[in-house]
Amino acid sequence: MDIFQNGKKGSSQFQAAETGEVSSQHPYAEQRIGRPNVVTVDFNNSQEFEAAIQEIMRTKVMYQCRGAFLPYEYTCEGMLERVSAYIEHQDFCHPDPPFPPLNASKSWPGNPPSPFMLLQHNNTSTLVWAPNATAPPCWPPLSALQLLLAPEGLSCARSCTEENLVCEPAFFPFINNLEAFGG
Repeated sequence: MDIFQNGKKGSSQFQAAETGEVSSQHPYAEQRIGRPNVVTVDFNNSQEFEAAIQEIMRTKVMYQCRGAFLPYEYTCEGMLERVSAYIEHQDFCHPDPPFPPLNASKSWPGNPPSPFMLLQHNNTSTLVWAPNATAPPCWPPLSALQLLLAPEGLSCARSCTEENLVCEPAFFPFINNLEAFGG
C-alpha cells in the first residue's frame, strides 16, 4: 500500500503544471489502482493524515502476486510488451526528421496550412492529424494523435483522463513547434 501526498496550488514542486495543481505525486496510481491499495492524503492536514492511517490499519487488502498488488503495466510481461511495441516500430538506420519538411505543408488543409483538423466531441475540442496531411512514418502512428483542448481551469491530465486518452511523449516533437499550428 502506498500513500501519496496531494499537490497544493502554489507549491514550488508543482509550479510547472499548467493549472498549478496536481492531484498527487503519482496520478496514475491514484486513478488506475486507487483504494484500498493507494491512498492520497494531504500531509499538511494532520486530521486527514491521521484518519487515513487509521483507515489503512483497519483495511484488509486482498493481496495478489506474492503478497502485493501489481498492475499489469508494471509486471515483467507488461513491460516487455511495451518495450516490444516500441522497438518493433523503430528504424535506427534511417531516422526521420522530427517534423515533416516545410515543403510538405503545401498538402496541408486550412489557411494558414496546418496538419491538424478540428473535431467537436462531448463538449470538447480535439485536434487530430488530418488524413490528407503528409505524415512521416513513426510509432505510434500519427493517425492515433489527438490533441485535446482542456476547458479553462481543468488540467490537461484531468481532461485527457475524462476522455480516456493518455499523454504520449513520442508525439511531442510533432506538436511542440510553430509549424504544427500554421505559424
